[in-house]
Amino acid sequence: MQENRSIEKSIIGACNDVKEMQAGRMREKPIDEFLTELKAMIEEEKANASYVDTPFRGRRQVLR
Repeated sequence: MQENRSIEKSIIGACNDVKEMQAGRMREKPIDEFLTELKAMIEEEKANASYVDTPFRGRRQVLR
């Protein structure tokens, strides 16, 4: 449930940022700054990922 709230906060925050940019109160980020933030978010997600599905990685298993 905590993850859902985090996603909701991210979406609401992004919408607020877009409103601010459209109103001219916030500058648009250059693409390199955006990509740097995106890479940091991806690395954070990888670090926080749960490996519940670890047994299913690697070789395929045939169910009989």
